[in-house]
Amino acid sequence: MPEGVAAVAAEENISELFTLRTEPGVIGGFPAAGLDFGAAVNTDAIIHQNQQFDFYDGGGLDVAVLGMAEVDVKGNVKRQSISEQNLREPVALST
Repeated sequence: MPEGVAAVAAEENISELFTLRTEPGVIGGFPAAGLDFGAAVNTDAIIHQNQQFDFYDGGGLDVAVLGMAEVDVKGNVKRQSISEQNLREPVALST
């Protein structure tokens, strides 16, 4: 999941090299994961969601990390694979 980027960046001591943003309007800081997604700790700013999407639409992103639980080649989402327990557990990212 995208919020795992913050945890890995903190672990690798590279958090200061970029600014994280999330759709609800959080800029900077450490985004919350799972069911708390949308909240963050130590943010630089919090703006309205529509303003955040205006920033995205205007080309303000260099890199985007998007998340999806399970999707087939046609783009169909397998909803039963998303459980409340899965959303609360930390996610390990691999390269």
